[in-house]
Amino acid sequence: AFDDQSGFDGGGQYQGKRYDDKENTTLLDSYALLNGHLSYQLSTDWRVKGEISNLLDESYTTAQGYQEPGRTLFLRLIFH
Repeated sequence: AFDDQSGFDGGGQYQGKRYDDKENTTLLDSYALLNGHLSYQLSTDWRVKGEISNLLDESYTTAQGYQEPGRTLFLRLIFH
């Protein structure tokens, strides 16, 4: 955290090569993802949070024929 009003967090995910079918004939590539968020407390009740998924815009699939989205940004306004 930066101070009492702001914060940063990040993380990663790695998935190795794996088969997508029970016959072990369809091999999916490995991939690595980085994600993070910044947040700022606006007042006692309100917080704004910016999130980014797939920071490096990795092209990957979790199942044959299902392409996952690239870099995705979210902006949230949270009331406590």
